Amino acid sequence: MDGMKEVHSGRAIAINPKDPTNLYGDTTGGIYRSDDGTMSWKKINNGLIPEHELMASMALGVNAIEIDRLNPDIVYAGTTKGLFRTTNQGEQWERIGQSLPDPFVSSIVIHPADPSIIYIGGPGGVWKSTDSGKTWKAVNQGLTTLNIRALALAPQNAQILYAGTNGSGLYRSTDGGTTWTSVPLKAVPTQG
Repeated sequence: MDGMKEVHSGRAIAINPKDPTNLYGDTTGGIYRSDDGTMSWKKINNGLIPEHELMASMALGVNAIEIDRLNPDIVYAGTTKGLFRTTNQGEQWERIGQSLPDPFVSSIVIHPADPSIIYIGGPGGVWKSTDSGKTWKAVNQGLTTLNIRALALAPQNAQILYAGTNGSGLYRSTDGGTTWTSVPLKAVPTQG
C-alpha cells in the first residue's frame, strides 16, 4: 500500500466510528493514518519517538490503538515505550501515564459514553483512569496473573470488561474492573 513500504508487520487497526474512510494502523514502523479508506497511508509518528531511533532499532512497537468515539480527533496508542495520546488525529503525540509502573501497553479500551474512563492492560495488569489519563489506579483484584494481552468492553454494558491473559485464560469484571473472576473455557463439540 502506498506510504507503508517499510512496514514489516501490522498489529491492529482502528476505524473512526464517524468516518469509516479514516483508519489508523499500528505497525512495527509506528503509526500510520489513512484518510481515503486505505488507498494511501501517512506516517504519523511525530512525538512518539525520534525517526533515527525508530529506523536504527525498531525501538517503538505499537501494540494497541483506540479512538475516542465521541471525539475521533483524540486517539490513544499503547506502545512498548508507554501510552501516548493525540488530540489532532496523530499530527502530534504526547506521552501520558508516566506514573504507570511498566511502560509496556498491550491493550486499551475507552468507555463509550464517558471517554474520561480509560483502561489499559500490559505486563503490570489492568489499570484504570477516570480523568482521561492524568492518574491511574491498578484494578487487579481476582486476577491470578498480571500479564494482560487483551481488553474488551461489553457493547451493551460498559461495566462488564473482559481481560485476556498470557497463560491464565480469560477473566471478566462486572463492576468496571474493581474485581475479576475467571471465565471457564469449555470446548464446543463439533458437528459431524
